Amino acid sequence: MKRFDSPPPLDLWPFIDRFWGCESEQAEVWPTLLPGTGAEIYLHYHQPFPGVGLGTHLACFRSESSSLGQAGAVGFVAIRFRTGMLARFTDHPLASLNDQVLDLEALWSGAGRVLYSRFLEAATIAERLALLHGFLRRQLRSGDHLVEIAADAIYQRGSVLQMAELATQSGLGLRQLERRFQAVLGVSPARLRGLVRFQKTCRQLFLDPDATILDTALAHDYYDHAHFCRNFRQLSGRSPQAYFSEARGLTHFYNTPRKLCGTVAPQSI
Repeated sequence: MKRFDSPPPLDLWPFIDRFWGCESEQAEVWPTLLPGTGAEIYLHYHQPFPGVGLGTHLACFRSESSSLGQAGAVGFVAIRFRTGMLARFTDHPLASLNDQVLDLEALWSGAGRVLYSRFLEAATIAERLALLHGFLRRQLRSGDHLVEIAADAIYQRGSVLQMAELATQSGLGLRQLERRFQAVLGVSPARLRGLVRFQKTCRQLFLDPDATILDTALAHDYYDHAHFCRNFRQLSGRSPQAYFSEARGLTHFYNTPRKLCGTVAPQSI
């Protein structure tokens, strides 16, 4: 399995966390994708994930998981949006995109179809990235700056940030902030905070082979082991013990922090 990780250009940096991708000539078993705070678009130039079946698709899971299964030869480039920032690139309300599997044509009509056609014609990762950079620049639009700041604050300080404090910092009443959050992101501030806690806990359990479920859950402000187990079963339909014993040995989508892994310049693979 070959992987690459590429930071966005500076003008897209406030909205895009990274571009990344994988390529493998051998069959890969992929774990179930768990809900989280982000949104990710995958563009496949080999076989798509069998659990999705689309050459391009948006993953934006908030309340349910998605099973991918086993794929043959894979090759894809993914766009990972920062929390709440997909709204800057589409007219679709994010509430209508959560927990859906949609292709680029559903997001951007004919422009999405043309993008994917040109993506498939590109010969290298560098060419594919250049296409995506240009397309996203053309799609970029204005957003709700206060909601974006509040969403980032929740992601960075969710466990210690009170909703009343967040509303005060935003210069809004609590109900007003909740309404604007729901309109832009499709979730409430409290719901986003819960997803941040869940995502960061699961991410550490994937990336740290020595992490225990109890210690990791407590470190991310779950009350106890049972609290995390209930939350995990609610969002995945399985116990965390069963899920992680199976999934830790599989390829997963929790990238290491860029400050730890550095970046890999885009190259043909």
